[in-house]
Amino acid sequence: MTSRTKVRIVTILGSCVAACLWDEEAGVGGLCHFVLPRGLGFGSSALRFGNLAVPELIQRTVSLGAKPERLRGKLFGGASIAPALQSVNPLARRNVDAARALLAEAGVAVVAADVGGHRGRKLVFHPDDGTAWVKLI
Repeated sequence: MTSRTKVRIVTILGSCVAACLWDEEAGVGGLCHFVLPRGLGFGSSALRFGNLAVPELIQRTVSLGAKPERLRGKLFGGASIAPALQSVNPLARRNVDAARALLAEAGVAVVAADVGGHRGRKLVFHPDDGTAWVKLI
């Protein structure tokens, strides 16, 4: 008998957002953690922008064997932790809105979200089956 090691991805979120995707049938998924909703960039630093990170996550998940029509998503983060960031158009809210729009544009259903508020989060995500654990910090 062999034991299968369950992969988990752990991250800490404040105003940034983690978009988690998985295809349960294929047993694959992934997570992107972005800081700003939109931007330009090249290389790995470009992935700090949602408009670049989310499509890259989708592409990489599909390259692992996921079918685009079976992808499901979960969103976490987007907290306005500092009083100075709780303006009329807070960065945290823009990050959440960008993630929702990008996933909708790609046809990925968001089946759960834990976003907003004024506290950060610790997230543990299991990309093979989409389970997640969140603790407010």
